Amino acid sequence: AKKINRDRGVKFIERYGIEKYITAMLSMLFPSDYKLAFETVVQKLIIAACKSNVDTIINGLMAMKNRKNSSTILTKINCPVQFIIGKQDAVITWQQSLKQTSLPNIADIRIFEDVGHMGMFEATERTQQAVLEFVLMCASYSLNKVDEIRLHVIR
Repeated sequence: AKKINRDRGVKFIERYGIEKYITAMLSMLFPSDYKLAFETVVQKLIIAACKSNVDTIINGLMAMKNRKNSSTILTKINCPVQFIIGKQDAVITWQQSLKQTSLPNIADIRIFEDVGHMGMFEATERTQQAVLEFVLMCASYSLNKVDEIRLHVIR
């Protein structure tokens, strides 16, 4: 379905231009309440993205369409992996994301109840804090430590 949607996106851009496509696409990445409360942030992102070259957007869609599933890397990776999951994500459901958290040996899982796909904008400080804590954990990580899965549900 996602591959078909990538083709639809290309056809939409060719027919209507990137402004309408980017406006629709970026709007999907944020929950409705965030879009209303932070309309200027979303509009700035849309304006910046609309300055992109049409071919760049189309090539990006085609690259996403044709990329191979690389989730097996998560089963083989020998270092901690962080997952920051937004429960309000309309692009990748939190249940889909949660399935991947069991693939690596060591996972740092952050679930943000009130966040969609763009946690770096929607919950900037919480996202930065989560990344900082993960980096500090990785700095102290040793391959001799017991494999563990840390679950953090942030409300």
